[in-house]
Amino acid sequence: PVAAMTLSLAINRPFLSSAAMGRKPVPLAAVGSDAPHGAALQHGPWRMRANLSSGLEQVERFLARTVLEHAPWAVVALGSGIAMWFIGRDVWQWLAVIAFGLGTAMTALALLSPGGAFPFIRRAMVTLGFALALGCGLVWVKASVVGATPIARSFVAEIGATVLSREDQPADKRVRLLLATREPGTDRAIKVRLNVPIEQVRPEIANGAAIRVRARLVPPPPPMLPGGYDFSRTAWFAGISATGSAIGPVTILSPGQLGILDFAQQGLSRHVQDNIAGSPGAIAAALASGDRGGISEADDQAMRDAGLTHLLSVSGLHVSAVIAAAYFVVLRFLALLPWLALRVRLPLVAAGAGAVSGIGYTLLTGAELPTIRSCLGAVLVLLAMAIGRDPLSMRLVAIAAFVVLLFWPEALVGPSFQMSFAAVIAIVALHGSQAMRAFNAPRDEGWAAKGLRHIVALLLTGVVIELALMPIVLFHFHRAGIYGAPANIVAIPLTTFAA
Repeated sequence: PVAAMTLSLAINRPFLSSAAMGRKPVPLAAVGSDAPHGAALQHGPWRMRANLSSGLEQVERFLARTVLEHAPWAVVALGSGIAMWFIGRDVWQWLAVIAFGLGTAMTALALLSPGGAFPFIRRAMVTLGFALALGCGLVWVKASVVGATPIARSFVAEIGATVLSREDQPADKRVRLLLATREPGTDRAIKVRLNVPIEQVRPEIANGAAIRVRARLVPPPPPMLPGGYDFSRTAWFAGISATGSAIGPVTILSPGQLGILDFAQQGLSRHVQDNIAGSPGAIAAALASGDRGGISEADDQAMRDAGLTHLLSVSGLHVSAVIAAAYFVVLRFLALLPWLALRVRLPLVAAGAGAVSGIGYTLLTGAELPTIRSCLGAVLVLLAMAIGRDPLSMRLVAIAAFVVLLFWPEALVGPSFQMSFAAVIAIVALHGSQAMRAFNAPRDEGWAAKGLRHIVALLLTGVVIELALMPIVLFHFHRAGIYGAPANIVAIPLTTFAA
């Protein structure tokens, strides 16, 4: 019975498959073994190649129609590769990300010719694939080269060390030293971040000083809460193996000497605080020299609650104000000299002066990563203005982000990088839209209407920035302000004018 049933199904298979597919049954006699292509007529045509080609053509038309710039998306792929390294847990996952990126690029190079039917798809696959692999490999290499293994356990010991850097924090009544020493018991060279009470520190404890101190050292702590600040990750990329505090007097074996920039920064900060007492002096010193050590915790918390804490950190606002002031002053002054104005392109000279001022201010304030990032972006804007290009474009933002990620790939997971670039992208996207361009276009109107239009544009920009930053702020700090936009509209012009 089983054999008979199998034979019956085999004989009636053409009729069953044709009926199931909605086609008219074809008699078996008409497609015998001697009929041409008889076996092929028993099955429906395979349209997989046609469907695949149609899908690729739709993707190609989309890429050609939208004219997507590859530079910004290449940086997005680079950042995605860096993020994959932080998400991955072992070597095999990192290798899988690199293999996927390289495989995507090599597949496009092998299967799609440069002058073939899908040039946009080929270019996108090659660019994004290589950028993804580069991002993962880049942060992997840096973590392996500069990463410092933390000490195995906490201990108290007397150590001899060389001072690498010094940061005064009078508001917290301490001085933070970065020391180069050797781990007791292993003789391994390590870097230690040590907090010393301010009354035990003398001016001779500067860069290059040799000291001896009894200290309690602990491994860099992990996040206190899931999703909190991870100092151990920051310490790894900074090469710091231990942190702690001094529990005895500091003995100076040989005095150190401040560098020119450190001497200028501390002198400027001291001069400002000597002439402006209290909290205003501490905030003014932070704006002028980047020294935030004098700002009290209460003032810092108040600025954070108001959504204005970014004003205390030397970043885009401060660097832009310095560069804009230098550009305006040099341009106006040189315009008073007719023989020079008729022979030299003054905007180019003013842009050079602004760039030099911005770089000098960045070095004076300590050359922290947010300041370097802001200075780089401002210099790119000056360069675009000098050569007649649009200074507000995603391509310039992508170039600045690429340079930062190339040298500091670990910055991607920090709130500073994410918030600053999210704010800049929001500004460029808003003011690059057709509606905003039409709203800001020059027109014949009175000063009251013009001023009102600028105020509306500022308010709208602040709201867009707040909406762009709110998810990032909630993720990193678990809180967000509701009146940050109007507060920034008032505070930013006043801070820029005062700075």
